[in-house]
Amino acid sequence: MNKPAYILSSLMLCFIHAGAALAVEVTIDTAGYAGEWTVNYGDPHRGPAVVKLGEPDRVVGAHVISLSGAELMFNVDEKTGKVVVQQPEAAEGGRYTLTFNTTKIQIDPGHFRGDWRISGRASRDYRGVQTLLLVKGLSFYGLELGATGAFSFDIAGNGEVTVRNPLAGSGGKNSLTVKNTERFLD
Repeated sequence: MNKPAYILSSLMLCFIHAGAALAVEVTIDTAGYAGEWTVNYGDPHRGPAVVKLGEPDRVVGAHVISLSGAELMFNVDEKTGKVVVQQPEAAEGGRYTLTFNTTKIQIDPGHFRGDWRISGRASRDYRGVQTLLLVKGLSFYGLELGATGAFSFDIAGNGEVTVRNPLAGSGGKNSLTVKNTERFLD
């Protein structure tokens, strides 16, 4: 092999090796969160998991955990491994760990008698009044009522729920109630 080709192939191996060294694993503790979640819009998870951050993801820079429409941003400090969460009410970071801060939210679908769910690709269906553990301090959760109705809501750090469309529902301390009416047709 001639010298320029040898140097080029050595440099390529260094870059490949350096890229592999950048991959890190972060343990996500969902603290009982009721829904599915993804990291950097990848494969869905349910419950706690260890996720690998590296190619094609990046280790340095912002990462996003998507939870039923709500998003949680975090970074990993490349020198210490400390996970730094952008919304500290929603989660706590540690050394290669991230733990959700959850709160119980009672969801009352009112007169709606069909299946409802917290938005997500593989979310579970519920019926009637349910109390779910959801991550607090996040905005734009989605609540789907059957195949036709949906609206967004936020959960503050203190557990206060705010419905983005007050005609669709109302929130309160650790509660969400769907506004609907029962109509009978002759």
